[in-house]
Amino acid sequence: MSFNPVGRPELSIKGNKHSAIAIQSNGDTFRADTPEQLMQQIVGWSFPVQSVKLWLQGKTLGTELNLSYNDNNQLQSFDTPAWHASIDRYKAVGEKILPHRIKLENNQLRLTIIIKQHHQHFL
Repeated sequence: MSFNPVGRPELSIKGNKHSAIAIQSNGDTFRADTPEQLMQQIVGWSFPVQSVKLWLQGKTLGTELNLSYNDNNQLQSFDTPAWHASIDRYKAVGEKILPHRIKLENNQLRLTIIIKQHHQHFL
């Protein structure tokens, strides 16, 4: 895994229905059949990539528990069997208001996902 100057990992994940590819900032490339397998291969732990795709849009799969919403009726926090998630920042993207920062934690890890840019085809 490659890291930026402040020690944070840099990784770009792309994929389709048939495969997932991760490209590190140093050019190293990893491939797997699913995004979840890819993350297991790269970092050695399970990460709900498909679920996060919805969470980045302020949506859920419908299987999450303990959902809470902020004063603007935006998803604020929820639980899955493996993770507790909280969305503490939203920002305007075109005509939509979308999550800007999502914090995930479980018994072993604490992650913060900061969305720098939402791509139109993703929404």
